[in-house]
Amino acid sequence: MNLYRASFYKDLLNSGGHSFKCLQSQLEAQSDGPSQALVLRNGWSTTSV
Repeated sequence: MNLYRASFYKDLLNSGGHSFKCLQSQLEAQSDGPSQALVLRNGWSTTSV
């Protein structure tokens, strides 16, 4: 099994009007392959963190 990490970012604007990415959450999933990790990620809600 492999360990996959997904990071979720939100685009924000600073006071000067420039955009930047802010890390919103991270998820680690252990699975046999990236396709299965993606399925696990889709079952996970970012609102639960």
